[in-house]
Amino acid sequence: MISRAKRPSCLEELRYALAVEPEDTFFNEGLTNEDIILPVCAGLVLVNENPKFVRLVHSTLQKHLEIFRGELFPNAELMISQTCLTYMSFDSFDERPFDGNETLNDRLREYPFLGYATRHYADHMRGGLEKTLKGEILGFLEAEAKVACAIQVHSFSMHHGESAWNAFPKGLNALHIAAFWGLTWIIGLLLTREFDISSYGLDGWTALH
Repeated sequence: MISRAKRPSCLEELRYALAVEPEDTFFNEGLTNEDIILPVCAGLVLVNENPKFVRLVHSTLQKHLEIFRGELFPNAELMISQTCLTYMSFDSFDERPFDGNETLNDRLREYPFLGYATRHYADHMRGGLEKTLKGEILGFLEAEAKVACAIQVHSFSMHHGESAWNAFPKGLNALHIAAFWGLTWIIGLLLTREFDISSYGLDGWTALH
């Protein structure tokens, strides 16, 4: 997770991500103690203070891991993708989008990995993994409330002010959402199911927006 993350990983995010098991429907509270993470990593990572971000000890280690990524961690992107999808699909997000900045901030504190998952899950799975995880992706895209929550969280960091919680596209179908996250292979699959590429969401979005 640390070497493949799309941005520096917060220690709390990492602890929550490590606790997720495939097919979990809720968070089971099995957090890894932060005092264990450094010894397990055998001196290859450091934790910065205030805020606590986890990073590799040196950029040369990152380059080494990139060169040998297929040999050392062949399933890393698959595992991260599955973790993100599982996390976003928790039953906790099956009701409705959050109804205010304070409520949304409270939920992000309760689920620290949610921000990363919604922002970067598609970055980890574009291409071949879209085919591998086809069933999981389609299941998520068809879960209207969970998708609305994910898009709301994804959009939240891009807007400011009292109404930031409400500044996200609404009323989107699965094709819109696949386009929103740039899942090209999934888009092609959905088009074979006769989705209307020119249909509009509530905010005037089409799959071409």
